[in-house]
Amino acid sequence: ASVRAVLPLLRPWTPWKRTYTVKHRRNSMKMLDINHSFPWRVWTRGFSSGSTSYQSRYNPIVKLNELAGKVETERDLVAIENFMKRNQFKKRSLAIRTYLKACANVGSMDAAEWTFELLVKEGTLPNGRVYGKLIKAGARAKNPSRAKYWKDELLKAAKKWGWPLEWCSIAFESYIFCLSRTGDVEQVMAAIEEMKALGCKPSSATLNSVLTCYMLTNQYMSAIHAFEHSHKLGIEIDQGNVRLALKALNRAKLPDRAIELFKRIKSEGKVKLSGQAYSMYATSLQMSGDYEQLDKVLDSLKTLKLKVPRTIVSVHVKALIAQGRYDEAFKRYSSNPIASPAFVQELLAQGSVERAESLISKSHSILAETTKDHKAKGILLLSVSILMQYLAHSSDRAKLLEYYNKYRGLAKVVNQKRDHPICLAMYLIKLQDTELAEKALSEAREDDMCSALLLMAYLDCMQKAGNIDKAEEAWKWTRNQDRRNPVLLQKYLRILCLKELWEKVIEMSTEAEKDGTIHRSTYPKILALFNLKRYQEVTEILPEFLDKSENVNDFLDNVIRSHTDSSTTILASIVKNPKTIVYYPRVISRLIHVGRISVLRRVLEESWNAGEKKTAH
Repeated sequence: ASVRAVLPLLRPWTPWKRTYTVKHRRNSMKMLDINHSFPWRVWTRGFSSGSTSYQSRYNPIVKLNELAGKVETERDLVAIENFMKRNQFKKRSLAIRTYLKACANVGSMDAAEWTFELLVKEGTLPNGRVYGKLIKAGARAKNPSRAKYWKDELLKAAKKWGWPLEWCSIAFESYIFCLSRTGDVEQVMAAIEEMKALGCKPSSATLNSVLTCYMLTNQYMSAIHAFEHSHKLGIEIDQGNVRLALKALNRAKLPDRAIELFKRIKSEGKVKLSGQAYSMYATSLQMSGDYEQLDKVLDSLKTLKLKVPRTIVSVHVKALIAQGRYDEAFKRYSSNPIASPAFVQELLAQGSVERAESLISKSHSILAETTKDHKAKGILLLSVSILMQYLAHSSDRAKLLEYYNKYRGLAKVVNQKRDHPICLAMYLIKLQDTELAEKALSEAREDDMCSALLLMAYLDCMQKAGNIDKAEEAWKWTRNQDRRNPVLLQKYLRILCLKELWEKVIEMSTEAEKDGTIHRSTYPKILALFNLKRYQEVTEILPEFLDKSENVNDFLDNVIRSHTDSSTTILASIVKNPKTIVYYPRVISRLIHVGRISVLRRVLEESWNAGEKKTAH
């Protein structure tokens, strides 16, 4: 302590020297004055110079904290675990809390809860920040039930130990953010009321969650109303709130109101507007057709020394193309990989595939130098997918395979950082070649990019080729989260219908109804019920099926082709439903075509007896 008090007094008198403190316990009071001309780096291992980047090289806890802040996927957690095994930490509990931070950042709920148990076993009393990290892990994992559990545990502990309200408010913000990702507005509002009842004030982060929730449920006007009345709750809006409000107005197709809001906030000067807010403003100008003002936005960003967002670049390119200033746009942005999707789309619309190919290869060569810019590489991959989609439609097999082999590695790197992967193998499947489709699916599984869209294309391909066994085998590879995709599930149920596995169709449909994946009146289910001669259940769900389904004509053909008395009853029940008048001509024409005159007579009598429909018939 005495040395630390004297040290600031000595430093002004020795400006040519730097003082280092030995970090090891046995030499903790030794001081070294080392001349800059001396090769001091050889002798200073284990010393601290006050520089964070230098400390992190030799201080394991600082390095661990840096790694925990940079994690993006669960694979990064493995690197942290290996680092913890290689190093020894004086404060083991601090290292465990840092690892918990990494689990929260990545959204690994299981790993976070396991780490919490380990922390308790070490004999460390968890504080409010530890509980906050667990709630954050639940929010990132989109698991509101676990986030709620840890929020309740935090409140119990806070009441028991008398923790400050700040910890509770931070935890509540994470919990509300988690609820906002589900799109349940009522639960979000209930959580805010609970937060206010405890004496915690809502902040700009709380308002962000509310706006996000409204945006997810397409309630854009409600989001705007919440933003405009935020001052009543005492919330000071920040640049994130402004960006979301402008985005909501653009989504609601109210660009004039967005422009007015942006100008008002800018003139008030209370909020420092970010580059993202300017990008939303640029989108509003593009929607309203004010291209002159849009040109000035980029100049104002340069004057304010703000980073030009990617959105503004793509918006400006689209605006220049819309004005017919293509040469100017190409001259200005052709070397910018961010602008490549807009250019590629325009070039393909003009039919110049070669220019689109040269533009993509140029962008790829530019990005090859910057290995860390994953977002820019994702935009380039989007350009590649646009070109491959065009080639798939034109059935250019050779070029499609060439581009797939060339950019498959890039897709593998980029998709590790994306929630919704761009899978290039899908375009190979669209060529409707079974051998190529099998190869594409197996390689997509190797690269961990077997998405629901890819499987839909594969199931369609195999169904058209009549290879039902391969389609059923692909379903076994499907991940659980993809099986909850309603479109993919119905495609698989149709394949089961082709194999006439009616019992299995009903079993899977019933399970999916309980989960809320599909509604009870799907085409595969009603077809299965009809073929199993469960006609009463068919007539119960028939009105809902006729109202919601897009496969009514297919079902009617199946009913008419079956020469049973029950088919007449079902057709008569269609006649009695006032919502299904559009299907009468279809039923009558099909009955005449197959020569079922007795059924036709009965259907017409039923329709005539429904008095209110006489004029229509």
